[in-house]
Amino acid sequence: MNYTNRIAEDRCHSQRAIELLKGKRLLICMGSLLNLALITSTIPTETRLQAVTGEEEAMALLERHPCDLLLCTDALEQGSGDRLV
Repeated sequence: MNYTNRIAEDRCHSQRAIELLKGKRLLICMGSLLNLALITSTIPTETRLQAVTGEEEAMALLERHPCDLLLCTDALEQGSGDRLV
């Protein structure tokens, strides 16, 4: 799918998304450090953000600090994001 034509529209909505994340606890679990860095760099500082690359790390954080939103990929450095959902 070519997503190029939707980029401008999505950028218009990004400020609303940022507002909705303020004050929320967000856990991002991705196997790609590049994707993790790109996403975490866009999250507002008012968001309680946690980021990991493995399933066990994510499970440990979820047990101690339940999150409002979990963003994960199926492929992780260790384990599977599917088991986090």
